[in-house]
Amino acid sequence: MDRAAMDKMLDDTSYLGQDHKIDFDVYTDVLHPEAVNKAIDGVLKPINEEFVRRNNTPVRFRRAETGDMDKVLTLVKGLASYEKLLDDVRATVQDYQQDGFAGEQQSRFHVFLMEDTSTSPPDAIGMFFLCFGYSSWEGRFLYLEDLYIEKSHRGQGAGKMAMYAGAAIAKSLDCGRFVWKALDWNTPALEFYERIGAKVGKGVLNLRMDRTAIPAFLATRPFGAQASSSTTTK
Repeated sequence: MDRAAMDKMLDDTSYLGQDHKIDFDVYTDVLHPEAVNKAIDGVLKPINEEFVRRNNTPVRFRRAETGDMDKVLTLVKGLASYEKLLDDVRATVQDYQQDGFAGEQQSRFHVFLMEDTSTSPPDAIGMFFLCFGYSSWEGRFLYLEDLYIEKSHRGQGAGKMAMYAGAAIAKSLDCGRFVWKALDWNTPALEFYERIGAKVGKGVLNLRMDRTAIPAFLATRPFGAQASSSTTTK
């Protein structure tokens, strides 16, 4: 989604109701943890209230806490299984706890749970995973790493509300882009994203090296790892 499309969607705040306009303040230090937390908290409350009002549903959105990371990992694996990539999931609960809850430091990601509050305790039925990146063309951007809702709770508007939340956070923190990826065979997801105004990129392929490929490539360096590691800065 480019900046113009994001602004168009977020300028129409009717989905939030008359009493719940999001405060889109732009902070001087926009990625300071306090600013990020304020932006997120300012989005979640009206999103929850409007979702309940429109859908009469027991599903609620909340920020995940460090003790929720086992639930998050289960949902991540659910998404990976749907995408036929379950064997690629190598992150652990400990990884999530270390990287997502860094105290006063900027966390490397922000994850949100969707819970069915009709059960006790509430059942985690979905999640979305956000992190910040930087574009040499447009500056910082918000990246949606994962969005997953269990099949039993799809089609009730939770996915669209999650996208509203992400776009609102992106605009509040003056991000130039709100971006994500989708598999080319996932037609329902692609159609949903196009309906909300996202543009499907053409002509660009995603390339990556995994934990095996990285050291394998480095092993081909003509100057050798030893020479590199022995270099000192004067």
